[in-house]
Amino acid sequence: MEDPLSVLLEGGWRERKTTAWLIAVARRAEFRDRYLRRPDLYYDQTVALGALMNLDATLGTEHARRFLAPGGLWQQWLHGPPTKDHDPARSQQLVSQLCAFAADSAAAAFAGTR
Repeated sequence: MEDPLSVLLEGGWRERKTTAWLIAVARRAEFRDRYLRRPDLYYDQTVALGALMNLDATLGTEHARRFLAPGGLWQQWLHGPPTKDHDPARSQQLVSQLCAFAADSAAAAFAGTR
């Protein structure tokens, strides 16, 4: 049976956005670079890279390095249409803050059920 997250990632932007957060919060590393190989999804690239960088920081890995290397997919994406100027560190910080919020909320909800 196909993973439900894989199915949702093939849906529209709402399904992909929701699934991306589920993947980030659950730290599902097997999905880590799926979006970064899809430059046609330019509206999701900053969050996808931020999530990958956050996973790297959390798991002690360096999977984002190849995308950020000179001439890598991140630079290719930045120089392609439409015009954009994004700082990957800001994206990582945002994803980190949102994951911390989700973890704190889950912990508070769990504490309230005891």
